[in-house]
Amino acid sequence: MQAAAVGLVGDGLTLIGGFLLGLDALRKGADFKEVQSLIRAGHDPRLAKIRLVLNGVELSSESGAEKAVIRGSAWRAIWGCAALFLGFAVAACSRIMEIKW
Repeated sequence: MQAAAVGLVGDGLTLIGGFLLGLDALRKGADFKEVQSLIRAGHDPRLAKIRLVLNGVELSSESGAEKAVIRGSAWRAIWGCAALFLGFAVAACSRIMEIKW
């Protein structure tokens, strides 16, 4: 019974990790559009004196906009990989718990 519950938790973490990685992959087009929008906003003379910060990166140049969007994508990927790893580890623990010594 305990092994089944542990296995269920592992499967849930694996599912969440896969979802986060899939979401990161599917958002690449939206990330590109977001970079283009941020670059256009950065060229607006009305915003020239305003300090814009996104994901801890100052948007003072085109590379800053790209870096900010990439940082957000990287965090999604890191959390997805961590959830997948934990899910597989917990699922492996449940399989070990099922072994009758």
